[in-house]
Amino acid sequence: MGDIVKHICIKLPDKMLLGIFLSIVIAFFIIMEFLSVGSPSDNLLSEYDRLCYLNDMGYSTNDCEMTEHIFTIPEKFNNDLLQYNLLQNRFGYDLQKYGRQTVTVYRYNGIKNRNNESAVATMWILNGRLIGGDISSSEYGGFVTNIKG
Repeated sequence: MGDIVKHICIKLPDKMLLGIFLSIVIAFFIIMEFLSVGSPSDNLLSEYDRLCYLNDMGYSTNDCEMTEHIFTIPEKFNNDLLQYNLLQNRFGYDLQKYGRQTVTVYRYNGIKNRNNESAVATMWILNGRLIGGDISSSEYGGFVTNIKG
């Protein structure tokens, strides 16, 4: 005759089933977090993406001028770069960990903040990811602030 299939049924307490279900849901959300696209500062390959990033932070980029420099971050920093990196550390960045890597440094001159004050945005980009940067006043003795949105 036919094959006999045996089923094993295990009766688990309701609290245990709820615990298993919650564990699966939590694991799902943790996995989704790791697979997520990332922050807006992780996708800045194009000019459009960088300008959108600055606009999202509240800066007008209508009349700004962009310069682009390819730069290999040295393994050992001179005093000027050490001082700049200290500023970057305050903003949550550390350029020293990218020693010997080639990055693109974009400067946007003439961006305007909400008060219509002129500023300069500096963005250190490695493989489309913002690894450092700042917004600074165009005026001598002006402000310097974090570029993170």
